[in-house]
This record gives sequence, C-alpha cells and structure tokens, in this order.
Amino acid sequence: MRTRFVILLAALALLVPLMNVSAQGETSYPLAAISGGNVYLYGFGDTPIQVTETPAQNTLSMAWSPSGQYLAFTRWDENYALVLWLYDQQAGGAPVQVASGLASGLPVTFSADNQLVYAVDTGQFEQSEVGPGGPITNAYVVDPVVGTPQQIGTFTFGVGCGGGSSSPADWRYWAEAGTGPGGAHPIFALTSQGVVYSTNCTGRGVTLLNTQSGASTVLSDTMGNALVSPDGTRVAGVADGQLTVIDLATGQSTPVASQPGADQVAWSADGATLFYSTRQETGRTLPATPDEQQQLAQALGASDPSMLEFPVMTVGLYQVALADGTESTLYISEGYAIGRILPTPDGAAVLFSEIPNLDLWVQQVTSGQINPMADVGQQQLDTVPVTLFALSLVDGSVTAVGTDLNQAVLNTGAYGGM
Repeated sequence: MRTRFVILLAALALLVPLMNVSAQGETSYPLAAISGGNVYLYGFGDTPIQVTETPAQNTLSMAWSPSGQYLAFTRWDENYALVLWLYDQQAGGAPVQVASGLASGLPVTFSADNQLVYAVDTGQFEQSEVGPGGPITNAYVVDPVVGTPQQIGTFTFGVGCGGGSSSPADWRYWAEAGTGPGGAHPIFALTSQGVVYSTNCTGRGVTLLNTQSGASTVLSDTMGNALVSPDGTRVAGVADGQLTVIDLATGQSTPVASQPGADQVAWSADGATLFYSTRQETGRTLPATPDEQQQLAQALGASDPSMLEFPVMTVGLYQVALADGTESTLYISEGYAIGRILPTPDGAAVLFSEIPNLDLWVQQVTSGQINPMADVGQQQLDTVPVTLFALSLVDGSVTAVGTDLNQAVLNTGAYGGM
C-alpha cells in the first residue's frame, strides 16, 4: 500500500476567511456553491457571480450539465413546494423555473447528453406490505434548449424518514453531504440501462428502472451514498460498511477493499479510480475536562454531566485503483466529516469539503455566547463552518480554497474552455 499523509489541525478550518475561489493561487476551480443562502458561481471571472437574489433556507440539490453551460438547482418556495430552477451560465440573467412539486428526497441530475433529469411527486401514495410504502413518483427529462418535459417512467419512493439532532455539526454534515438525519445521500440518474434511484428516503437501497418496460429491479438493499460512473455503466457506494461497485448491465456486485468507516464516494473522470472518505471516533470526547462538562450541563439543564459527551471524530480521504485494488492514503485529520469529494477532470487534484468537530460550539456554549436550548440556527451553525480544500494529486499538498462554500459542485465541462 502506498501511503501519503497530510495532517492538518481541525482548528485550521475555523481560521480560513471567505475567499474568491477564482483568486486562489495559480489555479481556478469553476464551481457553484451556496454562500449566505444564495447560489454563487466561482472561478468564472475576477468576482463571484450571484445567481439567486434572495436567500433560501434550504437549497437541496445542484448539478452542472456535462457541457458546462447549465446549472440546475432546487429550492423550497413560500408554499413549501420544491421548485427546480435552471441557470444558463453562458447567457447569464435570472434563473428560469422548470418545474414544481419535485420529490424532496431525490437529487436533480443531467444525463450524458445534457438532458435535465428530475423526479416529481404525484401526490398519490402506494401502500406496501413490506415497509411504509411511499408516494408514486414520475421521472422526467427535459432538454434545456427545447424546454419540453418528457415523462420516462414511474416508481414508488419509500418514505418514513425523520429525526433531528441538537448538534450543529450533524446539521452541517447532513446538508453538505445531501443526506437526511442518520441516512445516506440518495441517487437519481439516467443511464443507458435505465434510471438508477434510491429505494427510499434513507438513501440506502439502489434500484434500476427500465424505462422501456417500466419494471424496477433492486440492485442492492443496503447501498448508500451511491454515484453512477462517468460512463454510466456502474454504480459505486457503501453497502454494509463496505465500498462496493455494481455493474448495471449484469447486476453483479463487487466489493472493494476499504478502510473502516467508509462514507462518501466519488469516481475519477476516467472511471478507473474511486475516491472515498472515512469517519471514525478518536476515542476522545468533548467537553475535555470535568469543569467543562459541569459548565455544559448547567447550560443544557442536565443533571448528570457525565452523560454530556460528544465524540471527537477523525476523517480520512483515500484513493483506490479498481484494476488491482492499490490504495493511497491522501489525507487524515481531526474533523467531524468530509461532506463532498470533487475530483477534477484533468486528474490533477481532488476538492473536498470538511466540517470541523464541536470544539468551538462547546467553547461558546460554556461561555454563555450560545443558547443551546434554542433551535439549531445560524449562530450555532457558524461554529462548524464548511471549508473547501484542494488536494494536489501530484505532490500531495492541501490548500484551503475557502469557507462558507457550501454544497459545492464542480463544473467539469468548463475545464475545456479555461
């Protein structure tokens, strides 16, 4: 095993100021990200381009077209309907509404030929003898140029998810990774074999919908955090804690040797390599001292301070060659989670986002700066800011791109024009 370690203190993530991505060193990364509740483009000029005019509490999904021209994203409107918007990066102007009433648990994506792919909740519910059942959901594609949606299939998307947390790190992680509480991020993608979608709202379970026959075939009952390969022939994810690849034509599942705590997954542009992250407990907890435990207990109104322990996590980023299983350790650091992994199409770097541990939150709660009994609002979320890093696959160096660049999506199609 070839190993390359880059160890950074988690506290570094708290010190990086908000930056213009296009001005970082000699490299510009064309991407979209959410900052202050609005969608911005970075790396397309000297200053960020603001796409939306009003902040949204939740932007659930964003995706670039393979051509690099269009950015699709979903946001809740004032009537709590999930709306799909499309922004033309070349033409500029205001984003255009494409559809409303989207299924909230599924992402928007693009097909290889630049068709926008999305799912709409019909409002009808299908009962199930096994599990809670779910809404009947229609799959659509639309050509951004022509603008006429075409229905390509119907399936049932299982429901029954819920939950929450008093930890702002959990909420940051769930938003950044696109998961629900305690779940995995879902998959929804059109391939030559059909539509690959998550079986239910937990994001675990992968099913293939044949758009010709309408039949659905379960590929895995347990795979989560799944992504389709760049050529559309395979899907990779984490099944029962094991990195796994499934062939969409045959349904054959192949486990890939991986470290414990495998979490987020990404494909290299050529489909020959997988990148994946890990999350593991260090064995240490916060608060670190009995005095801090007592102060936190008083702030939370808890009678037993020893029950107030938050695990300190460590994260890792790995690269594995699928041909022979050769693995490289790219990055290890104390941190709560890696939310996103974004390999560049030229193979020179991989971007990743990291959420820090709860050190600052504990400090501000015990000092009285934060009321932990209140809902998890922006003040608490600010103690666990997302930091976007760029890791060179040439020399292993890690550069902080910026903070408050949430849910970043890399415009791989823009590389040819830069």
